[in-house]
Amino acid sequence: MKIPFNAEYGLIYVVAKIFRTRASAKVRDLILNLALDTGATGTVISQKRLVELGYDLNDSEDEMFITTDSGLISVPKIRIEKLIALGKEKSDFLVNAHDLPPTASVDGVLGLDFLRENVLTVDFVQGFIELE
Repeated sequence: MKIPFNAEYGLIYVVAKIFRTRASAKVRDLILNLALDTGATGTVISQKRLVELGYDLNDSEDEMFITTDSGLISVPKIRIEKLIALGKEKSDFLVNAHDLPPTASVDGVLGLDFLRENVLTVDFVQGFIELE
């Protein structure tokens, strides 16, 4: 599935959908705007968006250290039920819970952990991305 993007713009935006189907969840799914980031080893999703879906940030399975403009910080790793992006689905997927600065204009980043085991094509001439 080829997803178009504006090759002249700074970020490559990816529309993703995150799910929470447990009975206690008031909201069952959310559309996220993520930045494609092949320099990020892990996918990052905003803590605010995870809480909206009923994920408990205190129920982390692990922590990840990430480098920010203010130094090295620890963020919780939260297991989400399902994430769909670029026509691919990851279930029972660990993500890093971290709020990016408001100026980032995205709900997180789609990292290498989501892209692995696939062929990623980023065509700047024709302006599309494809994950096969």
